[in-house]
Amino acid sequence: PQADEVFPELYQFINSSVLVAHNAGFDRSFLDMELAQVGYTRQQPVLCSMRIARRLYQNAPNHKLGTLVKYAKVPVTGTFHRALADAEMTALLWIEMMNLLRRRYQISEIGLHLLLQLEKKAIKQTDSWLRKAKSP
Repeated sequence: PQADEVFPELYQFINSSVLVAHNAGFDRSFLDMELAQVGYTRQQPVLCSMRIARRLYQNAPNHKLGTLVKYAKVPVTGTFHRALADAEMTALLWIEMMNLLRRRYQISEIGLHLLLQLEKKAIKQTDSWLRKAKSP
């Protein structure tokens, strides 16, 4: 199907959701361009698992999805650089990172505001900032 057939339905599907992607800036630019071509503007935030991982896994060899999946001991669900497998592994990595926030920093309420702030926090300040942000 052509974009003008697919994107109205996709827009309705994602319209009220927070999106998560690995290297989200790359995907966000394509999504926004395609939506604009059919007259839509994305409003919801897009969170980046790579930016969060850079803050939580500072000792990882690099922050490519494949490296992080191995580093965080997340199950490999398919071939990397294939849409479905990458989406599944990004989701599993995301869940593991949220669990890490709960375990390491005792943050029980992980809200959008905290994650948006975390993405922008200087990497070297992350640990002390998260220790102060822990839930009461």
